[in-house]
Amino acid sequence: MKVSELTPWGWELQSCFHGKATPREGKQVKVNLRGALRNPALTAFIILLSLFAAVGCRRGDVAPGNWTKGINFTNLVTEAKSLEVKGRESGQWYWKGNARDIPPTIRALSPQKVVLRTNPPPTLIDVGVKSGFWHRGVLIICDDTATNFMPVAEGNLRLRKIAPFVFEYRE
Repeated sequence: MKVSELTPWGWELQSCFHGKATPREGKQVKVNLRGALRNPALTAFIILLSLFAAVGCRRGDVAPGNWTKGINFTNLVTEAKSLEVKGRESGQWYWKGNARDIPPTIRALSPQKVVLRTNPPPTLIDVGVKSGFWHRGVLIICDDTATNFMPVAEGNLRLRKIAPFVFEYRE
């Protein structure tokens, strides 16, 4: 089918069968878009679908830090430093969230990814907990001398220090 013109009542379509003889050849088909929206069930479905898309995908803001409750941040920093050493020795800089060699305190955050970031210094471990439309995670500084270091937020991420050497980021 090809569109021939837009009329006040909807799109007027012409069938084109590329040389195939059919009983409909040459006939025009009208699709009335306004009439389709007069159907109350269809209109209600479209409204509910758009409400779900606008509200249902985002479950609201969780109070900052609630998802890190119960985490011992001293152990988290210690395990991040050991993961940094292991990563430098093996040349590995990326781990999927279900990797068996991720230390237990980092694994308790249920990460989707763990990334070793060495450039620019100091070295950071990026524990990405949620990605997609709303990024969230923690950055762990692996250098003891960088006590006053503040990581730079990329894009529209917000950073917040939640413990010594640990920063939460969220969109």
